[in-house]
Amino acid sequence: MQIPEKCATYKALLLPTGIMRKKGLFYGLLALIIVFFIFWALIKMRSPADLRYCKSDGDCVPATCCHPPEVVNIKYAPDCRGMVCTEICEGPLDCGAGRIECIDSECRIIPANAQNSNQ
Repeated sequence: MQIPEKCATYKALLLPTGIMRKKGLFYGLLALIIVFFIFWALIKMRSPADLRYCKSDGDCVPATCCHPPEVVNIKYAPDCRGMVCTEICEGPLDCGAGRIECIDSECRIIPANAQNSNQ
């Protein structure tokens, strides 16, 4: 029995063919990959509090190699090997303008003219 051409077209749209199955598989895998990368990004994102968490002053280091505007936990320290910085005093730590301390479990920059807050 032959299916009229009009009916065959509808049948092809309603029943998954090899190509339609492959498209479904492709879109399913694409969706899984997107979900994976969203979860991966959420896991990799760190809050600023996590980046600056410390137990002692030794846990804290400059956040960048040159003229650091902030400090981070040593496990997030940048790799400064081979870096060459200018000798301009422009950052809050440059030329003795400030020091790094762990205060209330957070790495902070303390201006040099401030009293030692850990005492």
